[in-house]
Amino acid sequence: KDEKVEVMHVALCTLLEPYGYYLFKGRDEDGWPHWEPAGKLPFMRPAEQNMFMQEAIVLYFRKQGLID
Repeated sequence: KDEKVEVMHVALCTLLEPYGYYLFKGRDEDGWPHWEPAGKLPFMRPAEQNMFMQEAIVLYFRKQGLID
């Protein structure tokens, strides 16, 4: 269960880093990536959060060259 939470945290930081909310700090001895908060997330209603995360996911896949 703890590892599942860590994987979700990695995903969230990966998606929000391009927006300036997290700064990548590097990897630990086990290879886990680490970020630090860089900005406060604005208040969003649930529907706004959903749209924002969908946009962040699309941006991630575009940067990876997996979609146009």
